[in-house]
Amino acid sequence: MNLNQNLFTIDIGNSHPHIGTFSSNGELINVSSLNLESKIQGNSINSNVTNSNLEIENSINIGNYFKNSKFLDMPVNYSNSLGQDRLAMAYYAFKNFAKIKKQKVVVIDSGTFTTIDLITENGFMGGEIQPGLNLIFDSYSNGVLLNKGNWTNEIKIAQNTEEAINQGAKTQFLAGIAQTTSKYSPDQILITGGSSEFLANEFPKALIDKHLIHHALFLIYKSLT
Repeated sequence: MNLNQNLFTIDIGNSHPHIGTFSSNGELINVSSLNLESKIQGNSINSNVTNSNLEIENSINIGNYFKNSKFLDMPVNYSNSLGQDRLAMAYYAFKNFAKIKKQKVVVIDSGTFTTIDLITENGFMGGEIQPGLNLIFDSYSNGVLLNKGNWTNEIKIAQNTEEAINQGAKTQFLAGIAQTTSKYSPDQILITGGSSEFLANEFPKALIDKHLIHHALFLIYKSLT
């Protein structure tokens, strides 16, 4: 990487594409929403799960390095359908925890969908895709007399429909994640995504990083250059 230039890390996911800016010394300066009609110039690396035709000059797409069941030096026990965002964050967990410290790591990314992936010293082992919090709330809209609820951290017995929806959605969201995570018996948990704050109380020892995808892309860029 040219030490006199910033690096742009671009994440084009299922919703809310965004761009990170790293300084030449590796500090994440800023993360902001990305207009897909933007023209980006400069050093950049991208994760693109939507096949968007964003115009990026000389950008590295990480999907080009997922070949023959390997991503760089990480074995991948999953089909080529693996999303680039999951691949990037798994590589971050592999390089920083699984390979060096011989730890079993679970990466939870809770946004539009919640992905729960297991990474060990043997590489990316697989994972699950569950509905995200908003999708769970949206499912209540299918009921004729039910309205979508809103998350609260209150713990009590529900005594009206709004509270019942809130508690039901909360139980479904947390229970699915907790059950899968427990099944994997991790030594370390990394949590990211728009709903990460709601998971902090459930996994008090987890590392929370809302911008994990950008730190992962920066690590991959360094590995390639």
